[in-house]
Amino acid sequence: MSQPQPTPLKQPIRVLFSTIDGFGHILPLLPLARALRRTGHSVTFMAPAPARAILEPEGFSLLPAGPSIDDVVAATASRHPEILELPPERRIESAIPIFADVRVELTVPEALAAARAWRPDVIISEHSDFVGPLVAALIGARRVTLGFGPGHAADLLALATDQVAKHYRAHGLKAPRRGGLYEGVYFDTCPPDLQSPRFSAPVDSRPLRPEPAASAGQGWSLPDFERADRPLVLLTLGTVFNDTALLSTALDGLAQLDVNVVATVGPDGDPDAISVDPGRVRIERFVPLGLLLEHCELVVAHGGAGTTLAALAHGIPLVMIPQGADQFINTARVVKAGAGLPVPPARCTSEAVRDAATLVLQMRSYTASARRIAAQIATMPAPELVASELVKSIHEDTLLGQQRRPLCTKHA
Repeated sequence: MSQPQPTPLKQPIRVLFSTIDGFGHILPLLPLARALRRTGHSVTFMAPAPARAILEPEGFSLLPAGPSIDDVVAATASRHPEILELPPERRIESAIPIFADVRVELTVPEALAAARAWRPDVIISEHSDFVGPLVAALIGARRVTLGFGPGHAADLLALATDQVAKHYRAHGLKAPRRGGLYEGVYFDTCPPDLQSPRFSAPVDSRPLRPEPAASAGQGWSLPDFERADRPLVLLTLGTVFNDTALLSTALDGLAQLDVNVVATVGPDGDPDAISVDPGRVRIERFVPLGLLLEHCELVVAHGGAGTTLAALAHGIPLVMIPQGADQFINTARVVKAGAGLPVPPARCTSEAVRDAATLVLQMRSYTASARRIAAQIATMPAPELVASELVKSIHEDTLLGQQRRPLCTKHA
């Protein structure tokens, strides 16, 4: 289905993206950021300094603010050691004090100074970033949230509101209503069949087509396997929970099948640390999914939102090995939609991976379900159109006299 073409606007705006320094949080923001930049708007990112390594190859500048997410996690664990005892399937709960309390406390002073100096018209935050919305409220910028993967459950958002409320009050602002952290525009990149029934969509929720990363892979090409007629499988455990032993277990299972495999060990991993048959398996640190997935028939992955949406956007079914964060939620939604099978960590043996991969490759229903979701994703508005509509609404607000103004006079 053809998409309406965006209408260019004469007056550029200033757009600040707020996030942490992680691939899984930055990459979902890039398609919209690129679309805004292509149409002449000023775009920059506000994130911890390590994000520069991800953003500079994309040509985006960085306003460094706050400690790295690794340092925030360490600080949170020292204050709340109980989160270390949570079983893997409940680790999403540990994200609440990390993102809604400790990171906000340690980041807002530097972020507020940086944003005031840069003077954005709008701050776009990924859905786990609660620094951007608070800074936007303090400087009077428009607030936008971009969600990736199934939305957070209402009870988790209510708990996050409780955590972040004290930081709003400390800056002289009224705390958000309980569960109301996503007030303003919410861009939803999750297709309907994958969306969680426990997510209460914000009032101004708008679809946005997710796009797999590709531009960072300039110069990357598909490996030459000894037989190109075998099905190609991507094996990835992401960039955070990338356990070499678990990856080796999954590789052992896939090695029992007549397939070719591209496996990733993450940007900090060592491809030479795993012994493989180079005729059938290639190990890389990072692969641009937008370039690889068009060749794949199966994805075996951790269940991160970016990888999950990328696979389904290409109509590829999954075998999912969740380990933490939102991965158990994403896995449950994929299984419910009929687009893949789970291999829980407690039962992750090479035989379990082999059997699940065999079933998904042989039963056409999994591919059919993945293609159904791909069709839904294809009808979602492209980043160019969404960017154009966002800019248009900001111009309309300005014409109506809703100029940028501080919401708290003590910080004006």
